[in-house]
Amino acid sequence: MTDFVILYEIEPRELESIIILGNELKCRGYSVKYFSIRDFEPYKYFVYRRTVKRFRNDTRVLLVPSCYHNKEMLDYYYSPFGKVEKIVNLRWEQYFRNYIMDDPSSGAYIFPNEGAKNAYHVCWGNVSLQSMIDIGISKKQLLKTGPIQLDILRKEFRSYYMNKEQLFEKYNLDSRRKTVLFISSYSNATNKADYFRYLNTFFSGKYSADYEAIALEKESYALTVEWIEEFLEKNREINFVWRPHPTELKTDVLSALENKYPYFKVITDYNVKQWILTCEVIVTWLSTAAIEAFFADKACFILRPVEYPYAKDLCLYRNASYIKTKEEFMNILSVNCENSLDRDYVHQCYDVRKSEPSYVRLADQLEEIYQSRERFPWDDEVIRRFNRTDRLRYIKRSALYIIKAKIANIILRLSKVVHLSFGEKINQILMTYDYNYKKMHSRKDSLVTEIEAALAPKVRRAYKIRTGNQPKNQNANKVVN
Repeated sequence: MTDFVILYEIEPRELESIIILGNELKCRGYSVKYFSIRDFEPYKYFVYRRTVKRFRNDTRVLLVPSCYHNKEMLDYYYSPFGKVEKIVNLRWEQYFRNYIMDDPSSGAYIFPNEGAKNAYHVCWGNVSLQSMIDIGISKKQLLKTGPIQLDILRKEFRSYYMNKEQLFEKYNLDSRRKTVLFISSYSNATNKADYFRYLNTFFSGKYSADYEAIALEKESYALTVEWIEEFLEKNREINFVWRPHPTELKTDVLSALENKYPYFKVITDYNVKQWILTCEVIVTWLSTAAIEAFFADKACFILRPVEYPYAKDLCLYRNASYIKTKEEFMNILSVNCENSLDRDYVHQCYDVRKSEPSYVRLADQLEEIYQSRERFPWDDEVIRRFNRTDRLRYIKRSALYIIKAKIANIILRLSKVVHLSFGEKINQILMTYDYNYKKMHSRKDSLVTEIEAALAPKVRRAYKIRTGNQPKNQNANKVVN
């Protein structure tokens, strides 16, 4: 039986953090595996059923990226892994809009519900902890650990990242130039109709798009792009990197800017921390990455071309200072920016301790959970209903997926023979229907292996310095997938 299985959802957001945590657990003598949650999508059940069955009833503690409700737990956790003994929710989304944080019941569906409440839930600080208590989560289920995603900014891990010269060489950018990094979060300003439908289905009809906020976002996006183009015209001696949110689509207007200005790049590669550490001027609109800039000791401007209501703003931006005019934005290269966030409130949200990394605090609590006799209280009646109704749904969705995948692959092969292109967007859609599991999994394995090779020695070294002992598991740097 595997001691700890850690699932990840968004690779740039999570992989580095879970690999640091996983190697700490390996140093303590535990076995650890990593998997993408996308490997267990319901529509892949029939396609990958043999692979999925291999993991059932083979997990002691399952660490998951989110834990909202019974449907998520049954589809993604019970179906592939069976009745795991313990579930720990890493909760990569902990801070929301002000109206939700001020009254958690107003957005109760985005907190753990139903059987999901019985998992253990990681809390990054006092604000997150209190919001979970307010929503009715038992305090014994809450793990106050601090934010493990910020540990990689500690001095013992800083050398993991490339320096500016190494990074910029990959994108044909002049490393001698001052560089502006815009951390975008304009997900809803692009075409998100399909994403809204997905969220509405995922939250069983409880999610509804806030079209007032979307209108404000679209207006902000248009003005931001307009201001940036004028900024690029006036500042041809700099680099400008637009870093999209993982769920943000690249629009034609950004492609046009890339074609017009060779020193403007839209780049999705690497964790946003890599870019924060190598750029001189950082700007964002409504991104939590401002926190990462804060703890990297980098000042970050918060751009607000359109007034944003307090209730809809991020709670992390309480008492923050903003750039509200084009004139202020044009001067960001010449202004000494102190961090725009309120220091006291940030530390209430993120319990970062110089003396003790968050991943070590979490590993300590995971050991206690591992050794405890408590088991996750699976509801047998809910499982029986799931087994009766959802298996048929899985098979139907999988069969439809296989048909679409085969058609897409036939079209792609024909297009190569006759040198026919359907356009970038259609080609991307066709490429998503790749049902070659080994090919898809190989890419993920290589990424995990690459990050593991870079971080494992640093974790082992930190473990030895902290404890004075060699890692208990001599294969602590071995990736098990």
